[in-house]
Amino acid sequence: MGITTTADEDADSTVSCSSLGISFGAAGMLFDDLVLVKAGFWNKGRKGRLGMHGDVFNWVDDRDPMESFTFQATGLKKVWFTCEARTPENFCYQINFKIIQSDRYRFRDSHRESGSNVAVTKIMEALRTYFPRIVFGAPDNRPSRRPRARSVRPRHGSSGSAQGDAMREQEMRGKAKKIQGRVKEAVGNVTGNRKLEREGDRQQVEGAVQESVGKARRKVGEFVQEVAKATKIKK
Repeated sequence: MGITTTADEDADSTVSCSSLGISFGAAGMLFDDLVLVKAGFWNKGRKGRLGMHGDVFNWVDDRDPMESFTFQATGLKKVWFTCEARTPENFCYQINFKIIQSDRYRFRDSHRESGSNVAVTKIMEALRTYFPRIVFGAPDNRPSRRPRARSVRPRHGSSGSAQGDAMREQEMRGKAKKIQGRVKEAVGNVTGNRKLEREGDRQQVEGAVQESVGKARRKVGEFVQEVAKATKIKK
């Protein structure tokens, strides 16, 4: 559960990995039962799967292909778990990827509530096996949700801060998508792969739109906050 291996037609291209109990085909691996965690109060987690093809990672959104994206192992700054403090050992339910000079991706096991973390554990095992030079950071340990912690009322202005973070994240995602599009277009141009070139061009347009929307939302949010502050001072 939590992982699917994609097979190649040539049986000799498959390398067995006994430490994981899986076969790593030339076409790569797919890790199911994941939720992409997005920052911000208004953003909900998106279900999908993470593919590993060589040093390229592909996030495939279950509902909207436009929400899918790629990143490379060579661009990873750090990988680490998010865990709950439990006895006798911590329960790690989320794996985090920090990209150099770019975004942070957080993937949560979709079966966390039922006490399973097979999906994220398999990803970490695969990374440690195939990419031992990646920097693996110490886990983020958080208080256990059992028993449920007492709810704390948010401080004044925390909601606006969360919304602002979400807007900035959308803007940064747009910038990252534009960069990915430029790379694809350049590779397609050099290799003569017109499909990849067109895909890169389309991704740049999508990234520009996403960046513009995020920037506009951020500016509106900042203006609303300034108006609110000015109104409070007058009172």
